[in-house]
Amino acid sequence: MLLRFDKVHLKRGGFTFFLDRIFPDSGMIGLAGPNGSGKSTLMDLATSIVKPSSGIIYYDEDKLSTIATNCFPDIFSCMYAGEEPFGGFSGAKYIDILSSIPEASAAAAERFPVIRPFLHRDIRELSRGQWVSLLLSSLLIVSSRILFIDEYMLFLDPYHRELWTDHLKDHAKTAPVFIITHETGFLYEKCDNVLGLKNGREMFWEKASALDGSILKDLYHP
Repeated sequence: MLLRFDKVHLKRGGFTFFLDRIFPDSGMIGLAGPNGSGKSTLMDLATSIVKPSSGIIYYDEDKLSTIATNCFPDIFSCMYAGEEPFGGFSGAKYIDILSSIPEASAAAAERFPVIRPFLHRDIRELSRGQWVSLLLSSLLIVSSRILFIDEYMLFLDPYHRELWTDHLKDHAKTAPVFIITHETGFLYEKCDNVLGLKNGREMFWEKASALDGSILKDLYHP
């Protein structure tokens, strides 16, 4: 599925965002840039959390503004770094609700056995790393979704970081996976393409294999 930002402009407060780009229909896409550059804004726009001031966002040939809200889970899903557990749900119940798939938690436990030890615990009792693992499993259980994920590596130990990155790479073979990160090593080693944003504007779009260190340095330099 193709995601297209057609001259999308957003102005809120003193911040202005603009993007005009067609993204590939698969692959790991790194979203890089300093704080306040527009990375989370891109996610908010692509998932209809905020509406653009002008321009149109397309999923294939469908305008995002015309897609019914109840169809969103079949098209895309997102995870924010600061996302907090709520309510008194077990991990299994939360996956079933978030995935919108009957018995999704059973399928998730089969596919991602690492979540089994805490699947039936209250989500408020989980460590941050366990919570992130639970969220990632709920996103990945639907193979067709475009994924938007914010800094998931921050809360995972090296083993689980590599484990979930491998799962995300598998998902990216058939659907785009957008990853917000400040880790340049991750951009070089794990991503297929990188979008550099600064002050709400695209600074570059490059294959990760062709990234030049000076480009990233300029991106983060004031």
